[in-house]
Amino acid sequence: MKLLTLPPRRTPTVVSDEISQILKDKVVCELGCAEGDNMLLMGRYAKKINGIDLNKQRLKYAIDRNLDVKELDYRTSRLPEADVYYFWPSNGLRDTPYLIWKVYKKNKKNSKIIFGADASVKSEKFISYIFSVFFELRKIKYDEGNAHRQSGVFLLSVIDFNKINSALIPVLWLVIISLRILSFCILKIKILKPSIQSNDA
Repeated sequence: MKLLTLPPRRTPTVVSDEISQILKDKVVCELGCAEGDNMLLMGRYAKKINGIDLNKQRLKYAIDRNLDVKELDYRTSRLPEADVYYFWPSNGLRDTPYLIWKVYKKNKKNSKIIFGADASVKSEKFISYIFSVFFELRKIKYDEGNAHRQSGVFLLSVIDFNKINSALIPVLWLVIISLRILSFCILKIKILKPSIQSNDA
């Protein structure tokens, strides 16, 4: 199996082995599948795998590999049907809470969610530890090279709504709403900061 990219632009190879029992005989959808490398890795265990991505340039490699992919924006499009959803978004603070809410709203307790995070990225680590209050957090060591972020610790959150106390669901939604508001505020600050600096100059 020839892979096209290395971490941090691809989920480390050891992750698919770590979650193999969760993927076994399941329909899996990767949200943000890019070239399809991680789909190939997870596909060794899944019954069926599909993916979506908005990046045409990266997605064309997955299409050339005859993978079951579609050009969609997971923030605005309807998600494909799946038993397990996997994602590792480039903006975890913005997208992870929203995608957890979106999958739950779509399938209630019928689907599992697995999301990745690089422990060396503060915002991703923060999100993972926040959700570890409710769900399982796994820490996986990986080593795929000597370049920037090609080795280290990968955080893997496994969300199974059947294993959460129903009394905690309102608290979970409060956390999700709070994180989305925080993400919005940070984005606004980043947008306003350059304009303030240019006005001072």
